[in-house]
Amino acid sequence: MIMKLWKYLTTPTKQDAPGEIRSFMKQTLEASVTRACSNCGAPGVDENKKDVGDICPNCGTKRPPLEPLGVIWTKHI
Repeated sequence: MIMKLWKYLTTPTKQDAPGEIRSFMKQTLEASVTRACSNCGAPGVDENKKDVGDICPNCGTKRPPLEPLGVIWTKHI
């Protein structure tokens, strides 16, 4: 299973005081399952833990799709 951490920064248009804009950051941890190739059994990630894509680099067949498990937690700062 591979877990990916997504962070992004948003700046709302509401101003509390002249010249002041509040910034909010949202951190979200999402999980997805990467399966091994059903034809040759090669792992779905390379040595750097990166997804190898839709085609198996070992045997050339179509790989099973990623199985998203959804959001594990969300934190607003």
